[in-house]
Amino acid sequence: MNEKRKKKVDAFIRFLKKTSKADNRGVLADLRRGFSDATAVRVWPHIGKFCGSETERLVFRTVAACYATNPLNDADKKINFGTSARKLKAEFPTFETTFQRLLNCRRREDVCKRLQGVVLAMKAKNVAVNWRRLTWDLLCWNDRVKTRWAAQFWPVGDFADFEETENDAEAESEDGEGGDE
Repeated sequence: MNEKRKKKVDAFIRFLKKTSKADNRGVLADLRRGFSDATAVRVWPHIGKFCGSETERLVFRTVAACYATNPLNDADKKINFGTSARKLKAEFPTFETTFQRLLNCRRREDVCKRLQGVVLAMKAKNVAVNWRRLTWDLLCWNDRVKTRWAAQFWPVGDFADFEETENDAEAESEDGEGGDE
């Protein structure tokens, strides 16, 4: 992890929390403008100091807009956006398709564009997000990040649905596939 970028991300998250805590509605409204390329110019006076590259500009602008929309923060370092998305799936069973579309995004720009609707739904259901982790994940958007999100969304768990029943064992015996004969 690049130490300079880590400090920048930490300062950016502190800025978001401070702005939200102060209930600075004007700044929060400006930050929400970051979802649209047409109005993103309103975001730059607030986050420009954090952005050194095109990647950082896109990610910080997106996270700022998301945070201003849903400032519920989950600081648990063990979770990622997949965990928050799983909580949303409990409320909206069809959300799984939306999440798969996020994972299918090859480019950082594409996933950033798809986050607005997801974050709005999270706000509606009071689902918190680990904003620091989301910022890092978007900065590093790759297959490793997608795999971590997927692992949190579909965690390893109860295999009760897949345990063999007596009927399964009988059916396999009749097919000649059951057991080590």
